[in-house]
Amino acid sequence: MRFMRERSDVICLHGRYHISASALNAPCLSSNDDNIDVTLDILLLPNEITVENLLEALKSSFISEDGKAFFIENAINLVKAVKGVARCVSGKGNGTCYRVGPTCVATNYHVAQIVLNPPRHRIPMFIDEFNIESSFGIIKSYFTDEGSQWKKFYPVASKYEYNGTDNSEAFQKHIRMDPLLGVQNDFDYPDYCVVSLMHQLESHVLFVPSMRVAQVGQAIATISFPGLEGMRQEDISATRYRNSLTTVFPIVENLMGGFGKRTVSYGRILAPFKLDDNHQLWIEDSEKKFTIENECILSNECLLNGSSGGPVLLDGFKTSSTIDQNGNQWTFVEYSAIHFGGEYVPCCECLSVNPIKREWYTNLNDLVELPHCSTCRNGPNGRQPIVYNFSLTVYHPSIVESYRMLTKDLLETFDIDQLKLFKEYFDHYQINLD
Repeated sequence: MRFMRERSDVICLHGRYHISASALNAPCLSSNDDNIDVTLDILLLPNEITVENLLEALKSSFISEDGKAFFIENAINLVKAVKGVARCVSGKGNGTCYRVGPTCVATNYHVAQIVLNPPRHRIPMFIDEFNIESSFGIIKSYFTDEGSQWKKFYPVASKYEYNGTDNSEAFQKHIRMDPLLGVQNDFDYPDYCVVSLMHQLESHVLFVPSMRVAQVGQAIATISFPGLEGMRQEDISATRYRNSLTTVFPIVENLMGGFGKRTVSYGRILAPFKLDDNHQLWIEDSEKKFTIENECILSNECLLNGSSGGPVLLDGFKTSSTIDQNGNQWTFVEYSAIHFGGEYVPCCECLSVNPIKREWYTNLNDLVELPHCSTCRNGPNGRQPIVYNFSLTVYHPSIVESYRMLTKDLLETFDIDQLKLFKEYFDHYQINLD
């Protein structure tokens, strides 16, 4: 992610009655305000998820009218989808993952890089499907008790099945493009990987890449497990865990209750920016039409630290079911992207000063601020900040290449005619199932 989620100003806020598709029109949040017109559109879900308790969760004051309409319309399919999303856990914290093959889960490389190769601890990455409140106790137990009996219940990662950062084919096809401005420079990279597990997950839910192209203003949702990300085992404490999630604002603290629960965050696809007719100022391109070539989307779900790797679902996403070769019933869920991170730009006018300076950083200590514009130099009151999330679409070459490698795993469990939901995607990218 480009900025760590502990930074409260990266949170994408929503108005209580209408969710804008503009990165410039997000409401402000102050730790001193009562925030009556601000909400987060984060739905907290219990372990035993049903349509009834999903609708019960909508009574939360943290859901806008727009959000309620989305959750009600997609309730049945959301109940199915959330069961295929899990928490990745290690001695350095956690992220989010989802199932893309019978023995594989997908996540961000910067999540798996943390949990597969912790520099100071030998705690392997494992998957927590059940403990929705927090994996904090599990991490502590794993670290202090090598003979812990619960280990056998949590599938452990064995290796990278696919790693986009190491795949030369994906790198050759990848366009290094600033997701906000469309400037082609060394800004982003294929932050995606597939990890194989040593034994099966309990849920039988598989995410299938969608061929529906998301457009500006369309409603979406991201499923994730907020928590700790990128923290050494010895630094983990209940207080620090709580503080990393709740930031300084009571509205967030009251929602999260200090621990990361399984969440569904609602938002909209945002318009990217373009140069105006005089090629001097960056303005929103509200008329932008995305195509199958689009490798990223901007959005404004409210996501917290630990949400990296969550699947992004487009409004009206479909599900289907099938019986595999061993008689197990599976649910296939259509998804459009994988959440990566977010960005906070203090002032939109700064973009026009020198956009080529918007380079990629993975360490907050290495960040170089954009050159200040005249508005910033005159003080913070006139600033119009930009806040957005960034996701890789399923059309990104890294994700496409991963599915070429997943066909063997799929065919070991399913017959070809059971994979019809994959057909349009596989045909488009000439992925052979024979």
